[in-house]
Amino acid sequence: MKDGEWNHDKPFNQNLPPVAWKALEATGGGGLLGSIGEKTMLTRLLLTVVLLIAGVVSPAKGQRPPRAEVVVPCRVVEVVDGDTLTVEVKLRARVRMKGCWAEELHSRYPEVRARAQQSKQHLKSLALNKDGLLRIDLAGVDRLDKVFSFGRIVGNIYLEHQAKTLAQRQIEAGYATATKLKP
Repeated sequence: MKDGEWNHDKPFNQNLPPVAWKALEATGGGGLLGSIGEKTMLTRLLLTVVLLIAGVVSPAKGQRPPRAEVVVPCRVVEVVDGDTLTVEVKLRARVRMKGCWAEELHSRYPEVRARAQQSKQHLKSLALNKDGLLRIDLAGVDRLDKVFSFGRIVGNIYLEHQAKTLAQRQIEAGYATATKLKP
């Protein structure tokens, strides 16, 4: 691979140009992961997102632009409901699964709450205490707040050795839909 070219088979953080690595090193180290504290990890993750949005990271002239995404190893440590998990990326973060809507646990209707509980249990059986990758898609994102929904990171989780996201698996099993549910 020539200098300035992108390897589209690698996650974003393995394709960072020198200017981005210098910015990351200023936060306390060279890689996105390693034995680092929670504040440093969050700073690096947010800095990576900001660098992507700001366009600091760009392809060489004539090259295809890189996928606008951040991919980091994670572990599912809690299932909140049928479409929200808590993952650990050297820190804990709530993840709202992109493109996945499940019934809400706090609905005023008992039958909706029952379906929401079933959805949560299914997601728990699929994901709890399993390792995977958190993928935050940044295509078209021009502001950092578009990466969050009610304090949760909007992204997808791929468990190890699984080609489909947890969202896809929830939808295929009938515990969530790909379109927003009506209240």
